[in-house]
Amino acid sequence: LTHNHDLAASAARLEQAVAAASAAGAPRWPRLDAGASAGRSRTNISLPNGSLRRQYSTSYAAEFQLSWEVDLWGGLAAQARAGVARSQAAAADLASAELSLAAAVARIYIQTVHDRLQLALAEDYHTNLATALTLVRARHAQGEARAADLALTESELAQAAASIAAWRRAHGAGLRALEVLLGRYPAAQVQTAADLPQLRGPIGAGIPADAILRRADLQASAARLLAANEATGAARSDLFPRLSLTAAGGQRASDLSDLLDPKHRVWNLIGNLTAPLFDGGRRRAVVRQRQAEADAALAAFRTAALTALREVEDALAAQQHLGDELAAQQEAAQAATLGAELLRQQYEDGQSDVLELLSAGRQLIARRVRLLSLRRDLLLQRLTLYRALGGPALTPEPTADLSGQEGEP
Repeated sequence: LTHNHDLAASAARLEQAVAAASAAGAPRWPRLDAGASAGRSRTNISLPNGSLRRQYSTSYAAEFQLSWEVDLWGGLAAQARAGVARSQAAAADLASAELSLAAAVARIYIQTVHDRLQLALAEDYHTNLATALTLVRARHAQGEARAADLALTESELAQAAASIAAWRRAHGAGLRALEVLLGRYPAAQVQTAADLPQLRGPIGAGIPADAILRRADLQASAARLLAANEATGAARSDLFPRLSLTAAGGQRASDLSDLLDPKHRVWNLIGNLTAPLFDGGRRRAVVRQRQAEADAALAAFRTAALTALREVEDALAAQQHLGDELAAQQEAAQAATLGAELLRQQYEDGQSDVLELLSAGRQLIARRVRLLSLRRDLLLQRLTLYRALGGPALTPEPTADLSGQEGEP
């Protein structure tokens, strides 16, 4: 949150919106200006004899001018409220960006730990194949195994080595992606945990529907809708007459030394009422434009709300299905472990061939890989649910061991 550059850009946009809101509210207040001037002029005067006489004059002035537009129809106030709503939308965008960044960091972190565990599985599978290859070579040397068995085992070992290289590449890419999010140089040196995080129990029913209103993106959408409505009101007020008042006062003199003399004080007060008569339909077109923008903002808010509800429902449903699949996959991994061990003993006793041995090994590693992926998917799905809810769940989460480690080979 401190060093991510995309988040820093969002924070800068918030500062822009706050400054724009201040500027939008400024016209409601009187404006006071001060000025000073000095001038010298020459005038040519024609005399009766046809000659010219040059006349010089000097003037000095120091004045204050106070001007104020009376907000008869509330248009200036509407502009100010629209600016505040836009700044609130920018603040919600920043909060949404912070949550998205936190979720992205957690997602890549989990994936990186998963890739390292997959790499460990691939290395373990490679070690088991190397042991199996030693056994096949010994039987081949004794004439108890065919040359084809030896070639198949060597091929399987080479494929396992290729899998190790692939997982190392994925793990390094994940570390570099994580470092970029953290605002660091992508050197693939960030430290991660040895295992996936512990997942709490499943979140069941009972989440209130209005919980999605915590979502910062929905709050931003609502603020933009409010800003669009206020901008429409401000555009409508521009159709009516405008009243402005101007007062000016100060000192004017032809000699600088007289500039402070009260006898040279001047003032004026002006009231100005203007009403639009004809502008080619520009003002009414602006009203229609602002109204269309408000209609679009309302439709966008409705879509965002429905999307948020769908995301929550999808995440809750996926959580249940993934939990069921994880339980079944645990049983499959335990059975595959037992089967692989029995086939190894049978092969050592000459009661099975190498194809059965290699097939059992592939099934075992596939079950382990899928079990690990399910553990990752459950964590990622919980992140998706938190993101859909705009933060952690509102209902208590019972602690449960969903790691899949119990009975895992």
